[in-house]
Amino acid sequence: MADGSAFEYLSVPYANSPVTVAELAGDADLLMLGWVAKTIDWRTFFNDKGTVPIVWRLADLSQLTGGCHYPDQCTGFVSGCHSCPKVSAALPCKATSTIWKLKQQIFASIPAEQPTFVAQSKWLASLVRSSPLGSRFRCEVIPNGVDREVLKGCRSLSMNWHHEGTYHRRCGSSTFGVDDRRKDHRFMRRYVRRNTRNSHC
Repeated sequence: MADGSAFEYLSVPYANSPVTVAELAGDADLLMLGWVAKTIDWRTFFNDKGTVPIVWRLADLSQLTGGCHYPDQCTGFVSGCHSCPKVSAALPCKATSTIWKLKQQIFASIPAEQPTFVAQSKWLASLVRSSPLGSRFRCEVIPNGVDREVLKGCRSLSMNWHHEGTYHRRCGSSTFGVDDRRKDHRFMRRYVRRNTRNSHC
């Protein structure tokens, strides 16, 4: 990218599984979707609208863009994702706009009451509401919270075990894009280095 940051993973609405809403929901009263890239094929999945209410939890904006997860300063997701700055020169320049147009067609065919989006922050909800793809659907904000009153004693207890030598801990993490500044792996690395003797972090 022009600012020197790394290119990011691009999620596509295609998959080898031709599952439909009705097939996935079965006899459930509610269907909750999360990150569905390479899991469901939008063309087949939403072709059968079904009658089960769908709640779609958004951890990022990939469902409403041409494939990128975070648009940063780019506003292309409101106008068709042309000339995407997130993809390398190796990817066909029309790929993101093609994906965006497909999502536009699919969302246009879905009743306005289906699905309900759940954003993890007010910021993400504001992007959903500014998107021509997502603005006609209901969007609620339910943040991922940590109750500090519940978890405040866990750290001191584990540290006591560590210093007394009666508890041996192993810490592991697996994720895509550990250098992504939004995932803040640097904080985990600092903690591990500070609290373990043989850190390979």
